[in-house]
Amino acid sequence: MDRLTFAFLGLFNVAFIQSALAEEGSAPFLPEIYKVATQEQNSDSVGLSLEGQSVFEGPQVVDGTGDMVIAPTFDGGDGNTSFIRLVNIASTAQTTTVRVIGSPSGDLYGTADISVPGRASPQYSYSDLLGEVGVSGVTGDDTGLSFYLSSSNILSGFQHVIFNGDNQFFENMSVCRFDGTTNYSALDQVLVNIHTTTLASFPSTVSIHNYSNAQTTAQVDVYEGAEGALKGSVLFTADANASYVLPFSWFQDEVSWEPSGSEFHGNLVFTMQDDTDPPITAGHTVQNQEFNAALNLTQVCAINFGTNVVAGGGSSYTTPDFIESDITSDFDGWSGDTIFELQNDQVWQQAEFSFESAFAFSPDAIIFLDGLSYKMAVDGVDDWVEVRRLVCANSSPSNCAGGNGSIAPDYAVDQVSGTFNGWSNGRTINLTNGQVWEQTSFDTSLSILLSPNVVIYDSGINFTMAIEGEGDWVTVVRIQ
Repeated sequence: MDRLTFAFLGLFNVAFIQSALAEEGSAPFLPEIYKVATQEQNSDSVGLSLEGQSVFEGPQVVDGTGDMVIAPTFDGGDGNTSFIRLVNIASTAQTTTVRVIGSPSGDLYGTADISVPGRASPQYSYSDLLGEVGVSGVTGDDTGLSFYLSSSNILSGFQHVIFNGDNQFFENMSVCRFDGTTNYSALDQVLVNIHTTTLASFPSTVSIHNYSNAQTTAQVDVYEGAEGALKGSVLFTADANASYVLPFSWFQDEVSWEPSGSEFHGNLVFTMQDDTDPPITAGHTVQNQEFNAALNLTQVCAINFGTNVVAGGGSSYTTPDFIESDITSDFDGWSGDTIFELQNDQVWQQAEFSFESAFAFSPDAIIFLDGLSYKMAVDGVDDWVEVRRLVCANSSPSNCAGGNGSIAPDYAVDQVSGTFNGWSNGRTINLTNGQVWEQTSFDTSLSILLSPNVVIYDSGINFTMAIEGEGDWVTVVRIQ
């Protein structure tokens, strides 16, 4: 048969198949034998725990369009166990919602809201995560479970890692989804679940490359992985276009951290002192000595897929740099250059000439980017002041250097349109950006302020509004 005849027959077959599909009205199903499960294994097929029998697809009851999906998962029945790291890049605790879905039924087994500390990435085994949701395992004809993750925090993420206890093999199984409306650049600045020296048999290595054509000085904050406790900060300079490969023990030594027997993981957050993105790429590999191989565990997937924070059912708005935390000690007012230590372990200093006498016991504070500078507002205090973040060796406020670090999201800054006439339950506040908010708390005040600045932020439970010149903060809901 010549090539022309062969090509013609090939095109004829393709046309015949397409015509048949068109008449049928649907594409053929993927073969049932290749459907992934967690309990049965067809070792002659293609990999980890594949189902060996046909099961008819049941009705799907869960829409995972806006979720990040972890599937397939592995319960350890064939030696492979799934470990899920819930990542929170923000500086304050955030909530990740986990839904457990049965396969092939599509049934919703249960839902749990899990609070993840700031800068933390706690690890859950397959069974531990099911326990958080209150699920014991598969039921009925289901042979597998999937995890659907969602969060209103744009700095929430996850890793899915498998580990085989029989042969010591492990791998990063994270599969990410991406959307053109979501900014994922914060993930470039973070490495999570790096093995501390407590896991000496699986040592971690950090690679850093400066892609700028000039020397770059950057900062790296070192956190304990499970709880997000700041262990210290390191300023380092990298030569132009240079690469560095460092053991994680180097970072431990620089911040004088000797991990305890329960501190298995560390997280690194890279920033520039002027809050621009550092011109570096960073990676994390683990040396598996059993296989004499380096395994890449860098990739972290963002959970928030194509959505931003939505205020009171209204349209979404972009949420730049913002933190909320309590001041660790008594607040005595602004005194020109006062240093404030927050419960999230950050240290900030007043950066503008302002004096106000006030007293509050460990008050709530918010810090946000207002134009080109950071402002601090303290609950119960009228004046807002410009502040700068201090980099403190070993988390000690007595050993700090100047400079701002990147902070976290979920807030909006604007002005009241017209005169603000104080607080009263049910009062509406019109903003210059066209948004309208309604006070939901019962606070009252007699303030009269002309077009004051306003900050609205998501506290994790509701939205809170702070107005410059008005010391009391109130809860609000967006109505337009």
